Amino acid sequence: MTAWIQTWKLVALEPARFFRLVRTDQTGAALLFGVIGASIGTIVSGIFGFVSGNALFAMMRPALERMREQGMDPDVLQGILGGASGAVLVGQVVLAPVFALIGIYLLAALFHLVLLVVKGAPRGFGGTLTVVAYAYALYVLTALPMCGGLVAVVWFTVATIVGLAELHRAPTWKAAVAVFSPLLLLCLCACAAGLVASPLMQSLHPSKGGSVPL
Repeated sequence: MTAWIQTWKLVALEPARFFRLVRTDQTGAALLFGVIGASIGTIVSGIFGFVSGNALFAMMRPALERMREQGMDPDVLQGILGGASGAVLVGQVVLAPVFALIGIYLLAALFHLVLLVVKGAPRGFGGTLTVVAYAYALYVLTALPMCGGLVAVVWFTVATIVGLAELHRAPTWKAAVAVFSPLLLLCLCACAAGLVASPLMQSLHPSKGGSVPL
């Protein structure tokens, strides 16, 4: 675990130095490193959500007790919510490594595709996968309450841009384009969906114009 922590510090605090020297023929080690970090973050944040959710339910219990006269049984509701929360938590713990692995490969594929377009990936997909896998371990920061997810995303983005530029010996702008292109594409798709949905919603809810009958 000590070696993992030391490597994590290098990825987080000295990404340029780390990715300039990292080997690209050991993707298995990089994947394991990233999966461990992201899984820890997911599991810890899941536990925190489970505990805080139960605490919130406990605070709401007096109000629910006063609703018995309306036919609601707080004990049944607590059992339903508790069971659902527990099931979600177990699912997070079991599937966290799987989703982390899928996320690493998906992001690496998207980034590498853009790098190929801008001719910024001379060291192949293995290099891109290595960078994304090591940087993905920064998602351990999602374990931090409240703002951990945002901090993890920003830190991962910065480390990945620096890492791709250093490992592929490519200009930083090419690495930035590769990392931000999927996000830009997602925003464009959301805007397009909004433009399509707006007329549809208006057609479903036409305005009631015209004169008012006397």
